[in-house]
Amino acid sequence: MPRITENTIFRNKTDYGFKEIYKHYKEEGGTLERGKFKEVLGELNNRYINHVIKGHTWIFPFRLGNLKCRRKRKNLVWEGKINKRVARVDWKKSYRIWEKMWPDKTSAERIAMKDKPLAHLTNENSAGDGLKFYWRKYVSFGLKNYCLMINQKHRKSLVKYVQENGASYHFK
Repeated sequence: MPRITENTIFRNKTDYGFKEIYKHYKEEGGTLERGKFKEVLGELNNRYINHVIKGHTWIFPFRLGNLKCRRKRKNLVWEGKINKRVARVDWKKSYRIWEKMWPDKTSAERIAMKDKPLAHLTNENSAGDGLKFYWRKYVSFGLKNYCLMINQKHRKSLVKYVQENGASYHFK
């Protein structure tokens, strides 16, 4: 049974985390201690994700699909200008610009102003393309009930790998 508390308002009620996985492992007769099991599981996940980052496809058992990296063209620059419909706003950089333009105003006054200049993210490190892990689900009964969440550590390692090695992935 998944753990449901008052603090898990935004959590899917069917999520299973490490606690549930370890409990199931122990019920099935597992002998590893909790810390060692967590270490082994983390190392296994790291190896799988690094395998995917290096351009391979990880095929899940029981027809649950496969996982690979994908590059998506975003067309951030169009006719020499930033396409503001596609490019996300870089709020940190925008706040710095506003501080330089209006040093005498408070933060709340700057935010309340209309028609301020905004800085946009252009993904210069990946030539304007978006990088992501792509889970291709096979046609299987009940697969829409599954979800896969890649943590931030692994998403950052994907970008770092592309920057260092110039890896190219298939475009969507």
